[in-house]
Amino acid sequence: MSSSSPGKSVAVTALVSVLTFLKMNGQARMNRPAPSARSVASASRRLSVQRELFQRVNSPAYGMLLHLGNWDLDEGETADNNNLLAAPMAVHTHVNYEHAHRAETYLPLMREAGYQGLWGLEHHSGEDEYKKVARQLAEIRLANV
Repeated sequence: MSSSSPGKSVAVTALVSVLTFLKMNGQARMNRPAPSARSVASASRRLSVQRELFQRVNSPAYGMLLHLGNWDLDEGETADNNNLLAAPMAVHTHVNYEHAHRAETYLPLMREAGYQGLWGLEHHSGEDEYKKVARQLAEIRLANV
């Protein structure tokens, strides 16, 4: 009897696929001018990169962390639309202060778009955080998603 489970094998395959993608993506950049630190750090904030990575990995063990509204937008894109397009690829989401205020209307749209993961609350204003987080949590609960 093998000591590894099928789930573990799928996860390892997904990890190898991600590492291969990242290595290939890095090699493709070798002949280009050195990118700025901002462009390297934000590569995963582009919907096109997330889609390509998701398609290449092609594993049920892989999904993205979707930080609502936190996109580097290409021409013609909007953050809200990118959130909805990325919803089926996401397994966890950060709901920021802005999106929590629209939770009753926006979060059901995320479910309709295919999001099946968990909602993570994010707040970092440095002002009345306990009170503001309690409000965000109440708004997300009212959305009943």
